[in-house]
Amino acid sequence: MSTYRVVPVPVLSDNYAYLLIDERDKVAAAVDPVEPKKVLEAAEKEGVPIKAIYTTHHHWDHAGGNEELLKALPAGTPVYGADDRIPGLTHKVANAEVLQLGSTGVKVLFTPCHTAGHVLMYHALHDVCAQLPQDTQVWCGHEYTVKNLQFAQSVEKDNQELQAKLKWAEERRSQEPPLPTIPSTIHDELQCNPFMRVNRESVKRALGLATEADPIEVMAKLRHMKDKW
Repeated sequence: MSTYRVVPVPVLSDNYAYLLIDERDKVAAAVDPVEPKKVLEAAEKEGVPIKAIYTTHHHWDHAGGNEELLKALPAGTPVYGADDRIPGLTHKVANAEVLQLGSTGVKVLFTPCHTAGHVLMYHALHDVCAQLPQDTQVWCGHEYTVKNLQFAQSVEKDNQELQAKLKWAEERRSQEPPLPTIPSTIHDELQCNPFMRVNRESVKRALGLATEADPIEVMAKLRHMKDKW
């Protein structure tokens, strides 16, 4: 039985902040609380105090609310992250470090895709994420699912699992109000995310590359294609 629960908090136009709640001790960490008021309201609704701030990276739409949120929390509330540019940072974390939130251990995994080059992207997606259990939930920072799946379909037009997930996501987002498409799973990402399928012949063929093409070359060409899409 899980000792924790994830509560998504929609913020800005398409971001997600989160509350990670330890169910046994009834305490929470705020993840990327860019809109502190909404995060505090969510914590009040859940009946849990915020004991820590976890920041995934330094970009303003993830880290920009840290200092304002700290003003509403007890002095000494820790801010965890891996980058000195994170506002309010008090604890710089290391890869594989385990943070304690009540009775829940939170393991840090470095996955520097968003702000790094193609070699690191490949390492993060294939040597870290893809090695996790396939039922691992993936809680993303943005509601980009439909656009990302539409791009993926432009690469793999005959991928039936991808077609089904895109249809599901479009139906979710067409509701009023739109429904979230999170969480994904590692299984779904391996089936639908072209960046996690760079070893697949279907992806290489779509990019005009040879079957024996190096996966990092595939990753680079795929990223270039996505940038222009």
